Amino acid sequence: MTASYVAPVTNTAPTAAPNATPDPVEAGAVVTLDGTGSSDPDVDPLTYSWVQTGGPATSPSSSTAASFNITAPAWRTDGQNTYTYELTVNDGSLDSAPVTTSFTVQDTTDPTLANVPSNITVNTEAGQPDAAVTWPALTATDNSGIASLVVSPASGSRFAIGQTVVTVTATDIAGNVSEQTFTVTVVDSEQPVFSTFPADITVHVDVADTSAVVNWTEPTVDDNSGSVNVSSTSSPTAGLGNGSSFPLGVTTVTYRAEDGTGNFVERDLRVEVLQRGQVIINVNTQMDGTFNVSSPEPELNTAIVTSGGSGSTGGLNIGVGGPYSIAFAVPASFALTNAACNDADSTIDPATLTGALNVDSGEVVTCTLTAVDSGGSTTALISEFQEVRGQLILQGAPKNTRRIGRLNRQKNSRGGVSMFGVSVSSRSLPVTIDIGEDSGSFSFSTRETSGGAGNLTIRPTELPKAVVSSSGTVTGHGDADSDDGGTTIGNEIMTQANGTQETVLLADMPKAYFVTPESAAHVDGGNSLMSQSPWEFWIEGSYANIRSGDRDGSFTIVHTGVDYLFNRNLLMGLGMQYDDTSLNGVQDGISGKGFMFGPYMTARLKENLFFDARAAWGESDNRVSPFGTYTDSYDSERWLATAALVGDYQVGDIVFSPEARLSWYEETSDPYVDSLSVAIPSVVTSFGSFEITPTMSRTFGLANGGTFTSRVSTSAIWTFDVETGSTSKELTEGGRGRVEIGGDYSNGRNLRINSSVFADGIGESDFTSWGLSLGLDLAF
Repeated sequence: MTASYVAPVTNTAPTAAPNATPDPVEAGAVVTLDGTGSSDPDVDPLTYSWVQTGGPATSPSSSTAASFNITAPAWRTDGQNTYTYELTVNDGSLDSAPVTTSFTVQDTTDPTLANVPSNITVNTEAGQPDAAVTWPALTATDNSGIASLVVSPASGSRFAIGQTVVTVTATDIAGNVSEQTFTVTVVDSEQPVFSTFPADITVHVDVADTSAVVNWTEPTVDDNSGSVNVSSTSSPTAGLGNGSSFPLGVTTVTYRAEDGTGNFVERDLRVEVLQRGQVIINVNTQMDGTFNVSSPEPELNTAIVTSGGSGSTGGLNIGVGGPYSIAFAVPASFALTNAACNDADSTIDPATLTGALNVDSGEVVTCTLTAVDSGGSTTALISEFQEVRGQLILQGAPKNTRRIGRLNRQKNSRGGVSMFGVSVSSRSLPVTIDIGEDSGSFSFSTRETSGGAGNLTIRPTELPKAVVSSSGTVTGHGDADSDDGGTTIGNEIMTQANGTQETVLLADMPKAYFVTPESAAHVDGGNSLMSQSPWEFWIEGSYANIRSGDRDGSFTIVHTGVDYLFNRNLLMGLGMQYDDTSLNGVQDGISGKGFMFGPYMTARLKENLFFDARAAWGESDNRVSPFGTYTDSYDSERWLATAALVGDYQVGDIVFSPEARLSWYEETSDPYVDSLSVAIPSVVTSFGSFEITPTMSRTFGLANGGTFTSRVSTSAIWTFDVETGSTSKELTEGGRGRVEIGGDYSNGRNLRINSSVFADGIGESDFTSWGLSLGLDLAF
């Protein structure tokens, strides 16, 4: 038997030897944890166990490898930048004692600056000794983070003239610092500025003087740098400056302002010494007044007082040069119509009342102004025109004979045409036209178009004691004062028999009636003998040549209307007129076209007494040329009212026709500004008139069977409450007279000759009017 002995084996624990490299380490670097330095006395194979025991957790935080790598974490601002690992090795049966190793993360990298500009050069701001300079925002980066970024001076700061170094400093969290610099240069390129500078100077001296001491206020200078030097030179004569004696002619004084950086500016002052000239201003005017002259030039400020239509400044000494502005203030309502100077380069504008004068050395500039009283002349012309037109409108009123004739159931006088004293007339014509040398008229009535019958309605029970039979003979006559229903019909009546018309004078028959052939046989009963329409349309007009003072003109008026005959005692209607008036003098003229419309009426108060009234309102479009050099237009408004009592009486052989008429006329012109820029005020013309006109006529029989009728009328006219809006009046308050004498010849068949003369304004010194008329009527 074999015996063996195994001696006991003793095992020794291994030793761990960990190592961390590198240490310290930059963040992001690779750290190697190495345990290969561990050993076992028994040379047993070893196993490894790594465990992180300190610092923020890493990845990996444990391992069984003999060595392994870890990426160093970022550097921490909280100070926990040391990382500890424990290594334990095992030889298969025994563990070694744990051994630790560590590494520390540290920041040794400086920050990196970005966007740092190159050197900057700028100009000073206008008027400033520095400039605000900006640049793009600067940035800095670092592996551990930027603690601060400081730029001094900062962007946007004001930099003075010259160079300034700007420093940029970046510090990271670990205290690492980076620094860069750049230069800001501010350049002063701004010239000094004269803030005040004397204006060019012109000094006038008398002819005997050859120089003048000239003073002025020294200029002032502004510069952004705040430091400037001012100096002056003169030429062509050197050494002249403020307060020096300057010779005749032009001297240029040059001022130079220069700052500390060499920027400068120069400016010239022109000093001229001239001998004086002379200005004379003459004024010619139709009315005296004071004409004021004003100008920035003291010597031209004066007043011209005219006397007898003229005035002058006399010689005004004034410095050579110009243009000297000048302005005129004329009396109220005046205007300049012409202005002329003997110097071609001196002018005055009459429209604007301004001018410019240029005066050479030793020259006498004479300017002559022509002024007119535009407002006064125009107002007077308008006033006179309205006065004259008002009288003509009243005189040209529609004749009341037609209206009274309707109430009397009369057919108007025969129609026809009369030209310059020769006329042709007929009962069958509805129009009457009369044209003379200085006047004319026409009339038309629808009643004129009716036949010989149909003019009057007479019932058989109303027949008078005398009628005209169908054969034209008078079968009897009644008492003129009897109240038997008879009707007086003017101076003649018309009969009709067998289609023919005859005229029977009423000299032997004060009361008569129309009788138709058919009804003449039925005098004792039956229907009405004649009829008349209650409506009537009519038109009439006249024209005349007129003279007012030294002015000639014409007047045309046309009336038209329609009226209604209510009964033999009342007629009412509505009328309208158109009038055209002109007055022309040697150098002036005025005209107007207008209309008026309104109601009228005629009423029988008694058998031979009538009341006639009319009212009208209207407007006129007028043209006025007070001096013949321009024409202005204006409007006016007018109205009138007139009423009359008219009688028709026969006393024996005398026919007495009195008329008493009261009238009022008013016209108001609109204000306006005329072509000379003068304000023309409103002109009010108004007046009243009271006229009494008795007319007497008598008819004489002639041996040849004809008749001659003589007539005379006298008018007493009283004008009152005259308001003309002007000191010039064609009308004066008070009385005047008018006389008209005429005569008519008739051969009793188809021929009539008439003539008359009249004179108006008797007893009135400011108004006269007269005329002559001659007419010839030939019936057919």
